[in-house]
Amino acid sequence: AAPAAATPAAPGAAAPAVAPPADFGMEQPRPAQAVRSINAHIIGKVTGWRRGVLFKLDNGQVWKVTDDDNRSYTGIPENPEVVISESAFGAFWMDITAVKARIKVKRVS
Repeated sequence: AAPAAATPAAPGAAAPAVAPPADFGMEQPRPAQAVRSINAHIIGKVTGWRRGVLFKLDNGQVWKVTDDDNRSYTGIPENPEVVISESAFGAFWMDITAVKARIKVKRVS
């Protein structure tokens, strides 16, 4: 037997009010009150970045640098804390709090 087709929700039916943080950054339709930022830690040592570098986070997400800036830093602690937020225009920015650096990124997984 073929699986039943999904039935559209009836008007006024309860819909999830907030997208789960695990879906943050993935291309998908978003509810009106979607998550706009997350806090996490990069796994390992960070000494800099350039376009295409991948950052693996402790929450399992992977983000890629899309910025053209090449940066090198000393003094970033191991497993640095980051805040990733979405701009009003749909771009994502990773802030490394220890050095107050801001990097344009895109989630890849």
